[in-house]
Amino acid sequence: VGISETRRAASLTAQHKEGSSLYLGDGEGVRRRGGIGFIISKDWSAKIASCQIRSARVGTLFLQLNKKKTLKVIKAKTPTVESTVEELEEFYDDLEEKPSNPSSFTVVMGDFNTKLGRSVPDECYTGKHEFKERNERGNR
Repeated sequence: VGISETRRAASLTAQHKEGSSLYLGDGEGVRRRGGIGFIISKDWSAKIASCQIRSARVGTLFLQLNKKKTLKVIKAKTPTVESTVEELEEFYDDLEEKPSNPSSFTVVMGDFNTKLGRSVPDECYTGKHEFKERNERGNR
C-alpha cells in the first residue's frame, strides 16, 4: 500500500512483530507538507530488495519476485494546484530520475492532483465516461 501525506518530522523504517514492513518519508518545510511511504504485508516483506524515499513526494520500492524478475513500485504525490511552477517542475524532475536498479515490471501509483477529463482521439488510457474537463496537468 502506498501512503500520502505522512507529514512526519523524520523518516521511519519499522518491522511489525507479525512481519509487515513500514517505510515512511518525512514531510518538507516547517509544516512538513507531503511525505510518502509504503506499508508492505508480511507475505511481500520477504521480497523487499530495497526502498528509496527520494523526496517528500517520490519513493521507490523494489521487490525481488523470483531469481530473475523484479517489481519496481513508484509512489508519487504531486504538489497541489496552489504550488509554484518551480515546486511542480522539481517534482517532475524527481519523478523522472532513473533509479539505479533496473526492473522487470513497474507500477506507478499516487495522487497526481489532476483532472483527466474525457479521452481525446488516439488516447487509450482514459474512457469516454468522465464528465469533468481536463486541466493542464491532465495533459502532462
